[in-house]
Amino acid sequence: MATYQFVNDAKSRLQHERWVASCPKPDAARTARALAILDRDNGNPPDPGDELPEGYVPIRFRSDDNKSRVTE
Repeated sequence: MATYQFVNDAKSRLQHERWVASCPKPDAARTARALAILDRDNGNPPDPGDELPEGYVPIRFRSDDNKSRVTE
């Protein structure tokens, strides 16, 4: 029984890799549109505990010298 499971898992993995390879690759404009959607304010406050720390800056808006450091 384990052999069949292994073969099915391998087949599924290969099918998934082919599917991913056939998908269009993101370009800069498409990425910018997606990030703009994620950056929109939906008008709702964050749930308790989900607030961003004071002074938080997303990595794409940080200067190059600050991208390697993680802010707390």
